[in-house]
Amino acid sequence: MLKFLLQPYLLACYCFAKFGIKKTEQWRISGAVAYTFSTPLTFLLGGIYISLIGLFTKGLSGILIDWLLPFLILVPFGYWLFSWTEKTIDKWQIHQQWEALQKWKRILYSILGFVFFWGAYVLFFYLGVKFFAGYSLRS
Repeated sequence: MLKFLLQPYLLACYCFAKFGIKKTEQWRISGAVAYTFSTPLTFLLGGIYISLIGLFTKGLSGILIDWLLPFLILVPFGYWLFSWTEKTIDKWQIHQQWEALQKWKRILYSILGFVFFWGAYVLFFYLGVKFFAGYSLRS
């Protein structure tokens, strides 16, 4: 089930990262794919956390809830997802799938990876402004 859901997104991240890396530096592809894959998911988790903070902790304020707890949740999650992605690229044979794609499909997958990467950042920023800024101004 996990492979069914995440493999197309991992392939899109691979195409997006492959598009941005020089042909002479192909050894960097694994780290670029892992970063492209893990960063939006970490941003989405952060946006969900900020939304929950804004909804459920009215009146509670402090350095722990506002700043320390998000880092205690997001940094380990991002690190785990980054290392999991590096292992999964070889395990699911993403490079062989990329080679089997036609050029127009590679372009479509690159666009999907680009949109998801920046869309997650925009959603994180929107949720942060909507919930966290209003929450901080009320206290």
